[in-house]
Amino acid sequence: MTVEHNPWRRPLAMRSLPPAYVLATLISGCAASGSAPMALGVAGDLSSVRRTVAGRDGVPGPKGFSVIWQLGTSSLGSGAAGGVALDKAGDLFGAASGGGTNGDGTVYELSPAGKAYTGTVVHNFTGADGSGPAWGTPLIDTRGDLYVTASGGGASGDGTAVDLSPSESGYAETNLFSFGGSDGSEPYAGLTAFKGKTLYTLTDAGGATGHGAIVALTPSGFSERTVYSFAGPPSDGAAPVASLVADGKGALYGVTQYGGPHSGGVVFKFVPSGNGGTETVLWADGQAPPIVDADGNLYGTTQGGGAYGYGTVWKLSPSGSGAYTETILHSFANSPDGAVVFSGLALVNGTLYGATASGGSNPSFRAGTLFSISTSGANYTVLHSFAGSDGQTPEFGKWAIRGNVLFGTTAAGGAGEAGVVFRYEI
Repeated sequence: MTVEHNPWRRPLAMRSLPPAYVLATLISGCAASGSAPMALGVAGDLSSVRRTVAGRDGVPGPKGFSVIWQLGTSSLGSGAAGGVALDKAGDLFGAASGGGTNGDGTVYELSPAGKAYTGTVVHNFTGADGSGPAWGTPLIDTRGDLYVTASGGGASGDGTAVDLSPSESGYAETNLFSFGGSDGSEPYAGLTAFKGKTLYTLTDAGGATGHGAIVALTPSGFSERTVYSFAGPPSDGAAPVASLVADGKGALYGVTQYGGPHSGGVVFKFVPSGNGGTETVLWADGQAPPIVDADGNLYGTTQGGGAYGYGTVWKLSPSGSGAYTETILHSFANSPDGAVVFSGLALVNGTLYGATASGGSNPSFRAGTLFSISTSGANYTVLHSFAGSDGQTPEFGKWAIRGNVLFGTTAAGGAGEAGVVFRYEI
């Protein structure tokens, strides 16, 4: 079953088809009217294939950019709009928005084995338990459970959240929540853990006003509550699609695609409290998921605007009394530096890393770039220009980071024209 919903709302790659943050007591390898929850116990598909890549010192992939998996060329699925998450063993987990046994998408695992990766289908979505996992990167806990959102399917066709638990025979679907109506609908965002007790996600639509909602789920049993409904323009955002980010100090940060005084989205802060919480709009314009540094500065990107109309990299610095000062670190010019940013940023040793969904220096096919820039806005560098054959349209929400290696995905391109998983070693 394939579920279609509001194509005009979707990020770029979704129109043709949205680092794992982990519970405070859990782990991440690099340091989202519904029906009631139900237990299913469906075993995962363990079909596996291998892909060989160039290796250095026994670590899969050379320094710089390399493709480690071609989607659309195996049973692992197609369309990797979401990023990948790392576990302690170095295995990568991601979700493909299409393909698989039922055509509703998959959850997959890539395991390093010498100079190769082994690909395994962890779960095939059926439509009834979700369809089209989009921007949501899987969330991993200490038991190895995977928490994943799907933007469609489920009891109401409005999307689901699933808990996949490892077992001797594969992965079993142990919890399922179906979104719909006042619970919010179309959860393009993944799940974000908060204080080891609650999982939070965002829905693109639904809620009390129809502009989307912040939804809380308990890890055990998936008891759900809608903690905030967006009011829409001009005072609030609408249609959030990127996952929330926790600052470790009691707050969650996020962005919306639309709403706000300029209808270009907002950057917001949400402080959970009791069965609800307080939402504050920090700045107009956002769109891609922000990151937070130790000093409380926020960094993010926009899909448009700036000096040339192709988007920006921005910084919000706290200036006292809850106010923020914005600094534009870079305005994209399409060529050679890229254009249109859906992906979030990564902060490694004082340098920001990101990806554009189009533009670049490739003369025949400007399919996006990887870039770096200092937190002051200096030293902007194009690290890689995608050519289509090595991926096209990177628009994943969050990077996975292990040491000085970054992992990401593209929504299209590659040998199977269905996206790739890549690594970039700094």
